[in-house]
Amino acid sequence: MASPKRNKTKSRARATNYPSRSTRSSSTTIKRAATKSSDKIKKKYDSSSRNEERLLDRTHSKRNYSGSLYNRKTARKETIDKNKISASAIIVLLVIVIASFITMGWELTIFVILGLGIILGISYFTNSLMKKRWAKRTINVLVVLFLLLIFVLTAGGAFFAYKVVADAPEFNEEKLNRKESTLIYDNQNQLIVELGTEKREIIKYEELSEELINAVIATEDSRFFQHQGFDAARFLKATLGQIQGKDNAGGGSTISMQVIKNSFTSVESKGFQGIKRKFTDIYLSIFKLEKSYTKQEIIEFYVNNHFLGSNSYGVEQASLTYFGKKASELTLPEAAIIAGMFQAPSSYNPFNNPENTTKRRAEVLSLMRRHGYITKDEEELANAVPVQSLLVNKTGEEVEFGAYIDTVIEELEDKDIYPYKEPLLIYTNMNREKQSRLDDIFSGKTFDWVYPEVQSGIAAVEVNSGKIIAVGAGRNRNDARTYNYATMIRRQIGSVAKPLFDYGPGIEYNNWSTYTPFIDEPHSYSTGQAIRNSDGAFMGFMTLRRALALSRNIPALKAFQQVDNKKVLEFVQNLGIKPEVLNGSLHEAHSLGAFNGASPLEMAAAYAAFANGGTYYKPYSVNKIVYRETNEIVDFAPTGVKVMSDSTAFMITDVLKTSVLSGLASGARINGINIAAKTGTTNFPKDILRKYGLPNSTAHDAWVVGYDPEYAIGMWYGYPKIDSKHYMTTYQSGPQRGRVFRAAGAAIFDRTGKDFAVPKSVVRLPIELGTNPGALASGGTPSGQVVYEYFKKGTEPTETSAKYNKLANVTGLTANHDSGSKTTFITWNAVATPDDANPEYGKFGYKVYKDGKFIGFTTDNSFTIRNHDNPSGTYRVVTSFEIYSANASSGVSVGIDTVDVKIKPSAKHKFNSSDASYNFADDVIAIRDGKEIRTTSNIKVVDPLTNNTISWATAVNVPGAYIINYSVYSEGKQIATLSREVEVI
Repeated sequence: MASPKRNKTKSRARATNYPSRSTRSSSTTIKRAATKSSDKIKKKYDSSSRNEERLLDRTHSKRNYSGSLYNRKTARKETIDKNKISASAIIVLLVIVIASFITMGWELTIFVILGLGIILGISYFTNSLMKKRWAKRTINVLVVLFLLLIFVLTAGGAFFAYKVVADAPEFNEEKLNRKESTLIYDNQNQLIVELGTEKREIIKYEELSEELINAVIATEDSRFFQHQGFDAARFLKATLGQIQGKDNAGGGSTISMQVIKNSFTSVESKGFQGIKRKFTDIYLSIFKLEKSYTKQEIIEFYVNNHFLGSNSYGVEQASLTYFGKKASELTLPEAAIIAGMFQAPSSYNPFNNPENTTKRRAEVLSLMRRHGYITKDEEELANAVPVQSLLVNKTGEEVEFGAYIDTVIEELEDKDIYPYKEPLLIYTNMNREKQSRLDDIFSGKTFDWVYPEVQSGIAAVEVNSGKIIAVGAGRNRNDARTYNYATMIRRQIGSVAKPLFDYGPGIEYNNWSTYTPFIDEPHSYSTGQAIRNSDGAFMGFMTLRRALALSRNIPALKAFQQVDNKKVLEFVQNLGIKPEVLNGSLHEAHSLGAFNGASPLEMAAAYAAFANGGTYYKPYSVNKIVYRETNEIVDFAPTGVKVMSDSTAFMITDVLKTSVLSGLASGARINGINIAAKTGTTNFPKDILRKYGLPNSTAHDAWVVGYDPEYAIGMWYGYPKIDSKHYMTTYQSGPQRGRVFRAAGAAIFDRTGKDFAVPKSVVRLPIELGTNPGALASGGTPSGQVVYEYFKKGTEPTETSAKYNKLANVTGLTANHDSGSKTTFITWNAVATPDDANPEYGKFGYKVYKDGKFIGFTTDNSFTIRNHDNPSGTYRVVTSFEIYSANASSGVSVGIDTVDVKIKPSAKHKFNSSDASYNFADDVIAIRDGKEIRTTSNIKVVDPLTNNTISWATAVNVPGAYIINYSVYSEGKQIATLSREVEVI
């Protein structure tokens, strides 16, 4: 084996290509020196090459590198990459140009194109001059940043000049104190009301209390006296907050900007127009308002032109309305309330929303303390004063058509249109006559409200358009913009949910009919929690029609559970209902209306889809508006959406008509009007009942939703808040809600006698009640067991029930009576058992009657009556089932004569051989109808010891006891058998 040292030497020799030590000559020294010199030069060259390679490897793969130069493949790849980048850049530039044109117009787009062209040109020029990549990049970045700055300033200046300044409204000083009012018209274009001229008291700066000025400044614009109309720091902070999605970011508007917005510009806050409006506010504030007026005068414009709820404009009128004093006399708690209302006068109206007002006042006081206007102690003392204790009693007269006007304003404000802030012509859908009648009901002029403090909300819509024609917003409304019980409440809807969540989806998606059977029996939610019907009882088999008409809870839950949950969700959301959705599903309590609830308006609109054949229209009160300053017209009529088949809509309608005629909604019945309706009641949990000491029958909400072929009415009835003195029981709420609905229906519905049209998509058939699945009634079905129900065409039953097919009568019926044994024998020929015999009917057999009175049932072909003292009469045998007899045969009858056959009392009992010729037939007597009849008898003598029959001639000679049996005949027919004992001595 070679040593390690030798192996190492050989390996080194091979690696360097040197000759072995044994072959070297003396001249190798010179050669070695030359080689070393050459190696140094080679190493230096290799080192330089490796450094260049490393530098190039930073941007290129070693696979594309050979020596110190790029190969042709790499060059082609770089060219392709550059082309790709250029294509992407072109697409981005096109998007920027198109977006600029859409949002800012062609003028500013020219600036954008020029700016982008300059940037790209300079970038290309520097790329062609510079050879070092890091230098190119650095210069490119600096040039782009510099040019972008110039571009932004230029574009911003152009935007400000061409889109803000040029398009800014004329600064008309008269608009700061006066503007055109808003006019609201009914559906016949007759004027309802003029807004903006109701209650307004102009006040000077010197007449404002110091507390009110401080509260307004701290809340709305803390640096008002320092800036010149625009607070850049506050604006930037608000903008960043909005970008981050903060709810309390605010808009960054100064008081000056708000004055401009209220008097000159719109309230648009979204998209490019919102940006443009904001900069227009800034421009007019800085260069017009602040240059023309003092800070004190600007404060006057601000506090005098704001709508502050309850039909009041400006702080002076608001102070008089809410506190009964002038603005100069306001205390700190009162001033904080007024200052807080500038943001949202309806939400923070102390008359209607004292809780919201209290929270808002606390925010205002906190801001005042933060900015040094009050101390911590003053803040706490002001917060401790109850809002209600500061208010004066509302003594204003009820505003004519106020309920509908409030609904109009709510609807427009939801669309960011503010009738109190900008002059409009508003054309509504209000039917003046019907609204007037509804107002008379709520004012008590034409209706007697049994409970003084109970409330109600009613909304009426046209079923074929969604137009809101009349609104009952509540009782005791003494001011505009008070709480609207027709549109604002969200109360649990109880059983009025059942057509929406349970039976409507079942008909739509599962092809149910109005007959679909349900079993009303003990049942539970999927969680295992049991539910009950309102009466605590169970009614067993019932059809969909009866289950809904009688509002049974258990069939309703079963219906909900049988339909795809997501389909139910889709169904109700398409009808404008906003249920509680968790992970894309509805909890099962929705089936009984136990969820976050709905308003009367939402319910009227949802049920209207049943009335019109399945189309949902979002309810709306405003048909169109016209901006008075620009004559711009905006239409609001919605497009109907088909949300269910006309067959589903009609079948629900037909069942709800039954509910009115013979079900739980009978309180909604109005003579002369075809109404479909559903009632609903909600209850309190037990802990609330215990808290206020209320009875178990206490009701929370009472609903009626009904419609005819033209109008739908949603009605809620109840107390806003429940306590020990203000509550109603189900026994009280039921009759009262019916009274209110009937009064409203008489005001809204027209007595045309019009009924709901039957669509061609349904068929009406006679169904035998109790069949499951439903079967057609047969000719033998009793009229009381036939119901007429609707089915979707193509899903109707085709089988006829055999339940009432008559069974065959017996044949060969006989009836005999043995008077001796007092036994009646009835026999017949058996009938074959039916093949379709239902086990629920019981045993198949025969029912026996005597003189029409049932005396027994047997499965045999004979029937015996023992100890029968009075056999005479008519016997009838009926083929039938033991339990079920509706299909029993007509029956066959047979009679037994009334003949009394007996042994004469004088008959001889002891005999001897001399009596061999004794005639036993003479001992029998037969009487029919009180008269003796002639009879003949066959005599048999029986020896009881041997039970053998012997002749009398033999027996009379042999002492002992004997049995004499008589077979008695009359007119050739056996009428009796008798027996007696004799003795031979």
